[in-house]
Amino acid sequence: MSQPLLAQCILQLFARFFQHGSDVQLAAQTRCCGWRDRLQLQLKNANSAQALEMLDKTWQGIQALPDAQARDKALWEVLLELDAQFAAIHPRYAMTKAGRSRSSLAPWLKEMKQQRENHGFYAESQAHRLIARGPLLKNSRLQEHACAVDSAACFAHLSLAERVYTFQKRKIATQQCCYGMNDSGVFDISPQPVLCLMPLARQAGDLVQTPGAIGEMPSMDYRLAPHLHAAELIWQGLQEGLRSHAKLDLAMAPELLVSAAHAQDLQNKLSAAPAPLRLLVAGSGHSETPNAQGLHWNETRVLNHRGKVLWRQRKIWLAASDGHYEHNAGGDAITIADLDGFGRCLVLICQDCKLEFLTSLIADWQPDWLFIPILDREANTGRWAHQQAFNLSEVSAARIVVLSSLALGTEAPPSAKDCALLQCPKNPTPPDQARARTTVKLPNDAAQAATFIWNSASWMQTKLN
Repeated sequence: MSQPLLAQCILQLFARFFQHGSDVQLAAQTRCCGWRDRLQLQLKNANSAQALEMLDKTWQGIQALPDAQARDKALWEVLLELDAQFAAIHPRYAMTKAGRSRSSLAPWLKEMKQQRENHGFYAESQAHRLIARGPLLKNSRLQEHACAVDSAACFAHLSLAERVYTFQKRKIATQQCCYGMNDSGVFDISPQPVLCLMPLARQAGDLVQTPGAIGEMPSMDYRLAPHLHAAELIWQGLQEGLRSHAKLDLAMAPELLVSAAHAQDLQNKLSAAPAPLRLLVAGSGHSETPNAQGLHWNETRVLNHRGKVLWRQRKIWLAASDGHYEHNAGGDAITIADLDGFGRCLVLICQDCKLEFLTSLIADWQPDWLFIPILDREANTGRWAHQQAFNLSEVSAARIVVLSSLALGTEAPPSAKDCALLQCPKNPTPPDQARARTTVKLPNDAAQAATFIWNSASWMQTKLN
């Protein structure tokens, strides 16, 4: 992939700065006279070639300074100004009245904006990507708290993120997709989003478990019972939600219940009759094709209101329960999806919310949303999924949605179980409340969906040991 030389130069400047470790804090303490002001004037109407020449000369000037401390301070100022320049093309700014009415950008910024819209990032090296700093919809109070001790958090619009993480000696790559407000069909999210949560398998008999083996390891294959059709259940759930709300911001189904064929049927339904819906996390199920060993991936499709697949996510860490491993292949990548107007999103299928590198990844990328479809007896408080949501609320400003089916465990009526758990971050921005959480139940035993407005003012606060 061809990258603008200017974007590569900016990435290299950020990378050089953070390689200095402890010197980062020293640089933040004192302002160097003139570096930032000169760069601001030079970049105002520059094209990419001119901006690249200016940065090259600026870097040469920094290198000519007499000592490392002076060089660090000068580079710090230059990076602060670059960060400020990128404010004009950050999705957060695009949501403001000024951003919507802005008609002119410096030519070099137009090129940077197009680069991100095409690839999800501004530049990449072998180790890092230069990205729009998350969250995308609002400034994070986490950033304000962290800035005093972490200079990286002082940048509001740019961030360096790792490209590859390691899990059990496996390399897990990051992938990105980016949809602008005009091409995703997602559009602006409501201040208090309306969620439509559909457990699909609501009672015993709705889930089929078939023992098998992966090599010498005992395994279990999980699927929706053949008398049920996931696309029909999801469609019914959407109609239930739309009876009480003009538009749904987020609809979601749980893990391992939406086969590839049913997912395609759902896409066809939405293509033929688009729904007043912003985003549909269509559960997960077995992929269309298997790997070389004949194992299918546990794969989620995320759709817009027209049935377009915005991205897919394969489960990485396969679960083991009662001595049986999940009868699927493990994925090797995690997708970060930027939906301008909706936010930066990650899907973490069940046990993937416990991946060892996840804290680092979320700290790097600062998502707006974490979607966690699971297969469990319910999504009640105090158990493993709640514990993980609580832990993840520490490291980002993301809203977290956990959704489970209800067919495992006790024979309690569907409406007596918690199908979903919603968690606010530790350091939220209004109107969210700090670490507020709630659980969601179906309104009655016949319902396919629980429709819920995200309004944490009356929720309980999570306190776990």
